[in-house]
Amino acid sequence: MTGYGLDQRDITLRVTIGGQMFVLDRQSARPGSGIFRIHKNGLSGFEAPEHRNTTAENAQVHGSYLEDQRITEREIKIKFDIVDYANTEKLRLGLLSAMRPAAEVTVDVIRAGQNRSIDGYITGSPRFAQATLYDFVTVTLTILCPVPFFRDTIIRTIAYRQVVPLWAYPLSPMVGVGVTAGMQILVTSKDLQNTGDVPSGIIATITANAGPVSKPGIILDRQPGEEYIQLMDVLPYKSTAVISTLPRRMMIQVDGLDHFMFDRDSTFFSLPLGISTLRLTAETPEDMDSATAQVQYYQYYMGV
Repeated sequence: MTGYGLDQRDITLRVTIGGQMFVLDRQSARPGSGIFRIHKNGLSGFEAPEHRNTTAENAQVHGSYLEDQRITEREIKIKFDIVDYANTEKLRLGLLSAMRPAAEVTVDVIRAGQNRSIDGYITGSPRFAQATLYDFVTVTLTILCPVPFFRDTIIRTIAYRQVVPLWAYPLSPMVGVGVTAGMQILVTSKDLQNTGDVPSGIIATITANAGPVSKPGIILDRQPGEEYIQLMDVLPYKSTAVISTLPRRMMIQVDGLDHFMFDRDSTFFSLPLGISTLRLTAETPEDMDSATAQVQYYQYYMGV
């Protein structure tokens, strides 16, 4: 049985290279659809990443023992046709101009109702091939992804504040009547849920909105103990501290500049699977009252 849209692995890719986005799908030959058509069996690297085990031989007994286990970087290969005959050369040059060295690549994948992304870099040489003058130009790309996990396309944001309900006048005994939204107050603790496949880094943003904040930080409550990241100086009035524990982007910045004055026992922790409690901290309760905060995080997955 043949026809457009009948492939069980119907998939659409949005590949952004150096700020330019190219849409690839398997139905591009349809009128009004895209101009880049994915080859049948032209994709690899979108399933689970490679697991690597390191073993060492036992000295006195048969066999070996496991020294290390890890998930290696992911290599994605994409093979597609340029199906617009009239503009093939223009489109080829557009692809080449985007594929400059060290240009970051983001691949957004839409497959079976799932929408996930992964970041990487073009590795090797992009290949352009045309069997005859009457055939489409075929492009082959290889993308190396140092972080091998796919993530949500939208980052989750948790604000550390809540609205305090206030009584309105005149009072009413009826449920829901006579109550109005009041002022917002800081909440120092929030539960975050990670339903992905692997632990996730976070981006915590703390702003000194009402005055300077001494030794701001964030604590992850977990068993058997807790992990935290805490600055060791004062966050000035109206300044913002950003704490990132994202893979390969672990850093602390204050007003956009790298900051290295933090507690030496600080840990750039990740959110474990399940529900975790994150608490804000500062030197005194008065310091906490001067701050506003939010935490952002992605959920990461083994594949699409």
